[in-house]
Amino acid sequence: MNGKTVYRNNLISKITLGTLLVIFLYIVYLSIFPFKVLEIEGPMKVLNSPVKVGEYLKLNIKYCKFVEHPCTVTNRLVNGIVYTLPDMTLNNKKGCYDINVLSLRIPKDIPPGKYILQRSAYYELNIFHHKTIHYESEEFEII
Repeated sequence: MNGKTVYRNNLISKITLGTLLVIFLYIVYLSIFPFKVLEIEGPMKVLNSPVKVGEYLKLNIKYCKFVEHPCTVTNRLVNGIVYTLPDMTLNNKKGCYDINVLSLRIPKDIPPGKYILQRSAYYELNIFHHKTIHYESEEFEII
């Protein structure tokens, strides 16, 4: 091998290693950087307590969403026993909101009592980073 070939091979090796280092650092950044996704202000307010079985639970939610990603929301009614309700997919726009929503229909097989609605919003931010935000409502009564 002559000097030019050795120099060229060393240069190619250094460029390749530098590129791999940059890619590795970018993957580490994507997997551990603390993305701010969603902020919920206090517990969700229940607007129609008591709510009858089979009717919709009406909530007031104050929140700020910081990313343009859809999320999967899991709902659970809790009163000592956890009743898991069907998941929902939401794709709200970025921004801050103070909204009243008809959140979910209370199933007919839920026994009467005092409950809290617990929600988990699951965001898949990229292939390396997922984030779950947990929040809940005030206590309300189902009759």
